[in-house]
Amino acid sequence: TTQQLDVHHIFPRNFIKDNFSKDQELVDSILNKMLLCKKINIGISDKDPNEYLNQFLSGNGNLKTCLDSHLIPHDLLTKKGYSFQEFLDERYKGFEAALKEIEEAREKAIADEQTLW
Repeated sequence: TTQQLDVHHIFPRNFIKDNFSKDQELVDSILNKMLLCKKINIGISDKDPNEYLNQFLSGNGNLKTCLDSHLIPHDLLTKKGYSFQEFLDERYKGFEAALKEIEEAREKAIADEQTLW
């Protein structure tokens, strides 16, 4: 069976509205989004990311690996009161590092190809 995917706000819109109103214009940033099974997304609703991620952690030993694959900082699990802006800053750094790795691999592949011919 195929599960329908939703665009999930890691920090839910209403959670931002209620807790970080000054950052509300950033709620739809790509840094605050990921694809998630619709059923799980609906279950998360407006919960604090620390709360719902720790609930998932208790039933999923692979959660940290999943967070890594989505470039989501582990501080969301461990740091109570983690601010939305801190999260955006850290996730940006993760994206930046991943893009740098991709660029370095691309440059190496080009250099290796040139030495072959």
